[in-house]
Amino acid sequence: MRPVTAVLVLVMAMTCILVAQNAQSARSALASAPRLVIAKSNIVAGDVVLVPVAIRAAPEVGTIEFELHYDSNALALSSIVKGSMLDMASTMESDLTMPGRAIVRIQTLQNPLAGNGELCKARIVVSKDAPQATHSLTLANVRAHRVARTPDGRGTEGAEVSLAVVSGRLRIIEAPVPIWVVGSVVGVLVIVVAYSLWTKPPQVMRTRRSLPTTLRDPPSLDGGFVI
Repeated sequence: MRPVTAVLVLVMAMTCILVAQNAQSARSALASAPRLVIAKSNIVAGDVVLVPVAIRAAPEVGTIEFELHYDSNALALSSIVKGSMLDMASTMESDLTMPGRAIVRIQTLQNPLAGNGELCKARIVVSKDAPQATHSLTLANVRAHRVARTPDGRGTEGAEVSLAVVSGRLRIIEAPVPIWVVGSVVGVLVIVVAYSLWTKPPQVMRTRRSLPTTLRDPPSLDGGFVI
């Protein structure tokens, strides 16, 4: 191998190693960084699904505001409800007036959000004539703030927190065959097979009787039997 070729191969190998290391570092950083995550779901046209929006590695967050974008041609957002992470003291407001975009504002200054949990659920209705396709569910204009404590112990809005975003998707799939239909088909087949076996006439095994040896021997030329 020529020196120039060897150098080029070495440079390409080092470049591939660096790219792989950077990609791994980016994935590790995203996995540990504070972030909002939308779940991925499958649904049949005409059905309703609750899509969770979760927060991961929340660092004492007291207020969150974000926009949820979706395809209004196939999907309709009917409501957004609190998730399991929000208690009675927290408040949540949602603006669903604009098709294809929902604005959500959450405030929980008394019990700030820490760690992982379900923030809210979006109730999405799929159009009955929606074709099979995959629709993106994205978050935009995300803003979050930590909780700052006053001298008397009350919580107020503190420093801003940077939250990464992991978008979700809603896949419209073909309706599965109902289990009762499968059971009915199997039951009919079992009945048909059982009936055919029950009504089939029995087969009689016929055996050929063996004749005496004297009758099976050929006659001799003089009209007698061969002994």
